[in-house]
Amino acid sequence: DSVRLESCEIPESRVFQIFQIVLISQGPSSIQLNINIYICWECRHLVPFLGYIVQLYEYFILHFFIY
Repeated sequence: DSVRLESCEIPESRVFQIFQIVLISQGPSSIQLNINIYICWECRHLVPFLGYIVQLYEYFILHFFIY
C-alpha cells in the first residue's frame, strides 16, 4: 500500500520513516503528538486516519525539511 499525494506514490514505510525522524527530532516535549501519530499509524487502514496521515506528512515536509 502507498499514500497518494500530489500524483506521486509515497510508500507507507517511507512515510513512517519520516514520522520517526520527526519524533526523534522533537524529543519528549511533544509526547502527545507522538501518541497521536502512532495511534494514527496503527489505524491507517481507516479512511479518516489515512487522510490524517497525509496531512501530517505534508506538515512535516513543509516544516521539518525547510530548515
